[in-house]
Amino acid sequence: MSDPLQYDPRTKMQIKELLYNTLYAPIDRHFKKRIDALITQNSGLINSPHRSFIYRGDLYTLETSKPPVKFNRLVPELRSVMETYLKDIKVLNDHELPYVLNFFNQVLNSSDSLKDYLRMLPTYMHAPLNKLISTCPCRVCTASEEKIETLLAKNSESLSLMGQRMAKNLIL
Repeated sequence: MSDPLQYDPRTKMQIKELLYNTLYAPIDRHFKKRIDALITQNSGLINSPHRSFIYRGDLYTLETSKPPVKFNRLVPELRSVMETYLKDIKVLNDHELPYVLNFFNQVLNSSDSLKDYLRMLPTYMHAPLNKLISTCPCRVCTASEEKIETLLAKNSESLSLMGQRMAKNLIL
């Protein structure tokens, strides 16, 4: 039997980042492509060499150089596209992410065992965690079945959102 995971906040942060990236790296790339395309399209429509615009007080840019003295504005014909983009990000940030990140925290706070995490996480999250386990000497399960069942029952919304995100990632 191997030693249990030594408590180290960096290990748990690494696990949390791994789980987050598994679910959200594809949608983060998708959102980046959307805003980059919108910035480029807006710059083309206003014939500006500086690929940026300001909308509702926020600067969206593809440039590393300083923006022009007079900021580019989003053209009216792209406002509905921008509003859809902002709405999609708001739904992700205000609804989905809090549920999922809270669930990750509950899982990580419930045990110091990677094997226990496998028992608590949906099977579609096992592959990245198994990859991490193969490089770690942690093989001991410590959480009771009752504790795991309670955690899973309490987080049905989080689990549903995670499953939907994995399915949506396949489409991106």
